[in-house]
Amino acid sequence: RPDRGGRPVTPDGSVVSSSLPELLGRRAGERASGIVTAERKKHKRLICLDRGRLVLVVSNVLEEQYVERLVRDGAIGPTERDALAREAKRAGRKIGALLSESSLVADDDLRATMAAHILDLTLDCMTWTDGRFRFDPGKPSIDGEITGDVPVAVAILRHVSTHPSGLEAVRFRIVRIPVKTYPGPDHVKLGLRVIEDPGSV
Repeated sequence: RPDRGGRPVTPDGSVVSSSLPELLGRRAGERASGIVTAERKKHKRLICLDRGRLVLVVSNVLEEQYVERLVRDGAIGPTERDALAREAKRAGRKIGALLSESSLVADDDLRATMAAHILDLTLDCMTWTDGRFRFDPGKPSIDGEITGDVPVAVAILRHVSTHPSGLEAVRFRIVRIPVKTYPGPDHVKLGLRVIEDPGSV
């Protein structure tokens, strides 16, 4: 059976779509929690939503893992990364939890880097014209992970600013929201509200 927007829904409640902006936009409008699986050939990313906001992204590509970004950004060095990986394996814990307990990087900087990481990988997924996207509802298991906080509206706005054709997939209007600075190359001070009823646009 389809959902309210006409996208197929599997018996377990999953929603599938060929448009990530539309899929995320509608789930954000519902303040839904769950995981979006983005697949393109052998490339796979998991995008976690908590009450309609992007909080975590993981990838099956080594170079796209969060700890590798910390190394590239100069927040930690390869030696610290390798030590964290060894300790995580020895103790059966997540690297994120170990990072939070260490004094290597301030907690605010860890969260800001994750938010930028979420935005970068999600924006890249939005350009996958041959990608497949599935949303599985439920509370993501993110205990022990470093999380960020990125409104879906910010990701969609950034996407359509460089890919105007994306407007065809997502109906929206700009609304006023409290000014807040979000991580990323640009500071975004506008938000989008996804319109569930196209007739109201």
